[in-house]
Amino acid sequence: MLAALTIFASGRGWAQQYEFDRFRNTLIDYFKQQNYFPVLVNRGYAVGDVVNVDGVNFYARAARCFPKLKLPDPVSAALSDVVETDAAGMNFGLRLRSLFGSSAGADLVRRIQLKFTDVTTVSAALLDLREALDRRVCSEIAPLIDGTITPVDKNQEPFFVVSEVVYGKREAKLQLNAGGDLQAKAERLGSQIGDANLKMTASTDGLVTLTSDVVVPIAVRRMIDFGFSDSNASLIRAYFLAMIGVVAVHDRYDREHCLRAGRIWQRAHLLATARNLAGRPCNESVEMIDHEKALGKPALRAGLLAEVLGDATWQPTFVFYMGYPKTTARASPRRSLESVVL
Repeated sequence: MLAALTIFASGRGWAQQYEFDRFRNTLIDYFKQQNYFPVLVNRGYAVGDVVNVDGVNFYARAARCFPKLKLPDPVSAALSDVVETDAAGMNFGLRLRSLFGSSAGADLVRRIQLKFTDVTTVSAALLDLREALDRRVCSEIAPLIDGTITPVDKNQEPFFVVSEVVYGKREAKLQLNAGGDLQAKAERLGSQIGDANLKMTASTDGLVTLTSDVVVPIAVRRMIDFGFSDSNASLIRAYFLAMIGVVAVHDRYDREHCLRAGRIWQRAHLLATARNLAGRPCNESVEMIDHEKALGKPALRAGLLAEVLGDATWQPTFVFYMGYPKTTARASPRRSLESVVL
């Protein structure tokens, strides 16, 4: 194989984004089994909140759309399983990314065990939400609540209604590297905490426990799970999924490799268009490799791109964006089949 196509999430620095995505996806997979969606950024979510499909920003707060909604008392629950990951992609109220990124982080094994304690849930039945909905103020969410939703309009940002919130405290277990003075390692790690609500304990064998005393929303159940078909739900989950694609070859200056890379991009772009995806080249980073080489400068871009791929035998030669368009572009001019076939 002379060329390969790889897809990465776009956003901040690729390495950081990759860590964040792996951390997020681990939590999504854990909560998905219980029909919940994890709260990654605490925005004070409550039952009845209308949230944009990105899972972070509000479309409307509960008091606006459901002013007469009466919620029951919290009910005790349990999330007994432990979430395990080796990605410290965000702090998650436990300063995980900060600790692993600090000088003391070198003393840690790349393994995190997450647990949720003092768990309670607050929920509202679908019928209660229907009765409490102010249809004059929030008429646009009525089809979602009534279960009469139509296929998603890509020109409008989708949203979902929070029907249940899971609250609890977060706990993480880390492991110090064996050898050396474990007590000194624990003290160095503890000096990086800097949060009065976060407690750290360390055992004699190097097991570190981080415990937050703050009760926060840790997961929500979305009305999307009731009001949308599976196909629409999949579309909404992917709606804001921006991607960066990389076509890589074994030798970016080999003519045959370059031709194959171009063919891969053509086929990927045509397939994406057939599936209502948009794509465009974003090749500045690869062009900078040639620029640095021509000027005799250090190969900084080549090193960064090699770090993204994680395999020195592959060389990125073409980079592109891909995602769902919010506007419809004009089709490129095409000659008729009869005018090009002899």
